This record gives sequence, C-alpha cells and structure tokens, in this order.
Amino acid sequence: MAFADSIRKWFWKGSEPLLDELFEHDEKMAAELAELKKLVRRQGIQQESLVREISAKLDTLAATDGMGDEEPESPNSLMALAESYFHLETALAHSDTGSEILEALAIIREKLDDVCLEAELEVIRECGVSFDSRIHEALDRAPDGEHPVVRSVTAPGFIHNGRVVKAARVILAEHINRSDTSESEELYGE
Repeated sequence: MAFADSIRKWFWKGSEPLLDELFEHDEKMAAELAELKKLVRRQGIQQESLVREISAKLDTLAATDGMGDEEPESPNSLMALAESYFHLETALAHSDTGSEILEALAIIREKLDDVCLEAELEVIRECGVSFDSRIHEALDRAPDGEHPVVRSVTAPGFIHNGRVVKAARVILAEHINRSDTSESEELYGE
C-alpha cells in the first residue's frame, strides 16, 4: 500500500501546477462571463425602455386622434417616432431576438403604419425596388448597370401629403439576390 500511496502522491504533485493553471483560467472566464451578463442586462434594460417610450408615444397619438377638428400638427414627431422604431426594429432583428418578439414588433409596426396613414405620412423603407432619385438618397455609387436596385435601407424616408419630406438613405446593388432581401422582406413584409 505504501508504494501505491507514494505513486498517487507523485502523480498529484505533478498535476498541481496544471490544476492551478486551470483554476486561474476558470477565474478569468467567470469574471468575463459576469461582465457579459452585466452588458446583456444593461442592453435589455435599454431595449425595454425604448419599447416603453415608443408604446407611450403610440398611445398618446392614438388618444389624441379623435380629439376634434383641429388642424393636424406637422408630422415631425410622427416621423421621429417612425424613424426611431425603424432603427430599433433593425437592431433587434440582427440580434438573437426570439420569434415571439419579432412577431410583436411586426404588430407594432403595422399599428404605427396605420397611424402614419391617418396622418397622410408614408414611410419609405422598401428593399428590392428600383432606385428612384426622388425618394431615395444613395449612400454609395450606383453600380454599373442600367437599373440600380435598393439593396438595403439605412434610414427611412417620408412622404407627407404627396411631397417628399425626407429621402430614404439606401445602399444600391446592380441586381438583387434573393438572400439579400429575405431578411428585409421578413422585417417589413415587402
């Protein structure tokens, strides 16, 4: 038995530096994971506050909708809300957001679109359509070819009462790949 015990001690002594090194790695990984959890928690809190703010603005707009025959105010606040929502939805679509949340965002977008239509405000955010310099502002050079196509929208544009108030900022492509537009089509149902 004494011989087996001495062999066990010898193996254990040889493995001590390796175990110490593994323990140090575990501590570093635990610290990094704790930092990641904090960041994710902060991001979730910011997203929740943005959703609450947008919902409150939508509720306010819906509540003031039937207030009387007053002259409608300028669409600037509604445009700011629609643009903020566009960026929020785009950011969440590119994260690991669950399908239930994406469905809820689509429902909110539809409600926002209804409010915009009532205010005679059209949001320009379609991908896969032909480039139109009247409603689009290209952020890159037009590719070689006769008919450039909108590959992606980086900021929505707006048409109010038939007049372009703000052109949509877009990135162009010579032709559109089906895989490039599938994500945008899922987001915006175009």
